[in-house]
Amino acid sequence: MTTTTGFSAHDVVDRVFTELQKKLKGRKLSFKNRVQAEIGNDSDWHRTRIGYMGYDSVYLAKMNGKTWILGRGQACGAYPADPYDSDIFVLEVPENRQGKTIESMISHQEYFISSAFFATSDGQIAGNKDSDMAQKVLFPLQETWLNYIIEPTKYRDDVIGLDLRPIPSSQASFKPELVDLLTEKIVNLIFSESGLINPRLEEEINKRLPKNLTPSGGEFTPEGDKRAAELFARIDAGEVSE
Repeated sequence: MTTTTGFSAHDVVDRVFTELQKKLKGRKLSFKNRVQAEIGNDSDWHRTRIGYMGYDSVYLAKMNGKTWILGRGQACGAYPADPYDSDIFVLEVPENRQGKTIESMISHQEYFISSAFFATSDGQIAGNKDSDMAQKVLFPLQETWLNYIIEPTKYRDDVIGLDLRPIPSSQASFKPELVDLLTEKIVNLIFSESGLINPRLEEEINKRLPKNLTPSGGEFTPEGDKRAAELFARIDAGEVSE
């Protein structure tokens, strides 16, 4: 839902994923049957109640010999999925897949362990603290997060859900700049993890690295790799403007 002043959390997920496809120039892989990863389980000995994040398709991007899988999921399954809305996961395909299919790799990304971030059903953006992707993409923004919120999620004080969760009266509204920021952080991460430089940052890096350490042809030199990695870390920390 797009508000009159900004984007909902659901919109942020959709728009970031659309921008990632444009920037990474990979290809879409559609599944015959939806691939699901568990995100909630309230089963016991006499019944099964599992919530999932479901993926009808993913996006494959190749970078410097590495293959990355990016997926935009939608919550589905039983009521344990109710607190969640959608997510974006980023997964590097290992060189030795040991016979694993893409579908099996996705289904094992349970509880947002490879998600850069996810949207909740009450309109917030969150991440799994144990996810390396979330730690590199979302959590570095904690100190400045309020700068990207136009209106926070508001809750009703007169009712509560059957699952004891508060019921929102209005969902959060986020600034459009958040879409650009999250997109760039994911793109930068994929490029750097692949030993490449995001073209948008190449000019900045060339300016800041000594001439003998400047990357050549879009790939890091052995000497430049450490210095460029340090620069990426400073950019992620907000110490250097992109």
